[in-house]
Amino acid sequence: MSLVLIVLTGISLKAQSLDKAIRLTRSELFDKAEEMFNQLIAAEPANGVNYFYAGDNYLRSYLADTATVSMKEAVDKAQAKFQKGSEMDIANPLCLVGLGKIAIFKGDMPGAKSYFEKAIAKFPSKTNKTSTLSKEMQALTYTKIAEALICTGLKDVTTAMSDMEKAVALDTKNADIYLIYGDVYLENNDGSNAISMYKMAQSLNPASPSAKLRLGKLWVRAKNWQEAIGYYKEAIGIDSTFAPAYLELGVIYMRANQNEKAKANFKKYLELSGNLNAKRRYVSVLIDTKDYAGAIVILNEIVMVDSSSNDINRAFAYCYFETGKYDKAIVAMEKFFRLATVDKILVSDYSYYGKILSKNGKDSLAILNFKKVIGMDPSNCDVLSDIAAAYNKMKNYTEAAKYYEMKIARTECKASFADYYNLGRVYYSFGQTTKDRTILLKADTTFAYVTKSKPDFQGGKSFFYRALIISTLDTVNNTAKPYFETYINYAKVDSVKNAKDLVICYGYLAAYYYFTVKDPCTAIGYWDRIIGLDPKNENTIEILKTYRSKCPEKNK
Repeated sequence: MSLVLIVLTGISLKAQSLDKAIRLTRSELFDKAEEMFNQLIAAEPANGVNYFYAGDNYLRSYLADTATVSMKEAVDKAQAKFQKGSEMDIANPLCLVGLGKIAIFKGDMPGAKSYFEKAIAKFPSKTNKTSTLSKEMQALTYTKIAEALICTGLKDVTTAMSDMEKAVALDTKNADIYLIYGDVYLENNDGSNAISMYKMAQSLNPASPSAKLRLGKLWVRAKNWQEAIGYYKEAIGIDSTFAPAYLELGVIYMRANQNEKAKANFKKYLELSGNLNAKRRYVSVLIDTKDYAGAIVILNEIVMVDSSSNDINRAFAYCYFETGKYDKAIVAMEKFFRLATVDKILVSDYSYYGKILSKNGKDSLAILNFKKVIGMDPSNCDVLSDIAAAYNKMKNYTEAAKYYEMKIARTECKASFADYYNLGRVYYSFGQTTKDRTILLKADTTFAYVTKSKPDFQGGKSFFYRALIISTLDTVNNTAKPYFETYINYAKVDSVKNAKDLVICYGYLAAYYYFTVKDPCTAIGYWDRIIGLDPKNENTIEILKTYRSKCPEKNK
């Protein structure tokens, strides 16, 4: 074999290895990709392209799973690769683009712009006549800048679109350019052009499943599940080892409650991935689709191999809470907080910790954590209800009412019927405790809103509370009667569950018919209903002994 052929063969093999490593990233096999990129860097320490894709692998692992992958850790690792690559291969612009992307993650837009300008300054020009950078590399540089502008939360579509026009003008044969061009169009809410770009990418590289995956995601975005499934299956037809397609299919089937198909695809995803990162990703999907029991099973599989990740403790805590295992949830959550660094703590961690503490009877501590949520995210509306509920459990009705009122007053919070109903209960409890008619009237007004807007909410229970309030405030005119009767129609659907409420309703109506209407037979009928629900009700037994004789027909 000639020396030239040996050199060309070596270049070809290295290119194939790089392509394989990039495919591993796209398949979300981030650990395997990291290993291969490090091997490539060791073999070619002066090749900036290897460093760029190695750093990009870290960022993509974060973007694929923001719930469990630390942004700081991913950014720090990526930055180290980009920095080293720019030092080892000063003529290559890609690592400068990577550093610009890091700057965007850190919110440093002037810094990002500077890095992108430095990258473009590597191109051949009147001021840089010594550059031999190929048009293909120039096009790739513009493409990676455009990608950075839309995938980091910045969403600078205008600049990204301009960069993609330049990229295509330089290189019309690179399928990856059209993939990113499609992504830019999609960010611009231009689905038609996005489809055209993805199909162009597919025609240029029929052996790649990436375009099919994107087309599937596009149809998911349009909520056309059948079209999406078709494209995901086509991606698998191109490459049966392409893991993300199985993951996306699993998500669609899970949403459609086709659990067996969902599990089959998730299982295939895990088989192909074959690493803990894939299982962690699967756990995130199970949590997203509220399959908390299934998530616990996978979490237990993970800890049998590796229990070093503190994110596992968070996931356990969330799942144990959602499945009602509050004693286990508090152990897992407290362990998470003991081990967590500040940058790893999410707003949801304090929210869940508060709920877990409340379920374990530690409402004072729960409130402290809920207030941390407000400190981190003042726009969080749901936590206002959580704080109110915790204060209510502590019988601190003033504070409970304040937080429900706060949520209802904020139009952006869009208070639910549950918020109005619970505020009514707080007012009622407060009014009963203080015997304050003004507070009881506020409770009645609040429950009236619920009965008018959604009469069947909580099984019509607002009618019951209105009946109790009105019977307390009006002891003369019996205006509570229609509210008791309305509630009975709701409650008798499940007389066992609502037995205590029905006893109160029947007791009121019995007294009304006996003492006000002077109709002892109807009254006795209601007292008999009480005995039917509560055979050992001593008070009603004594009443019947005294008054049954007043209705001869009831004695037959």
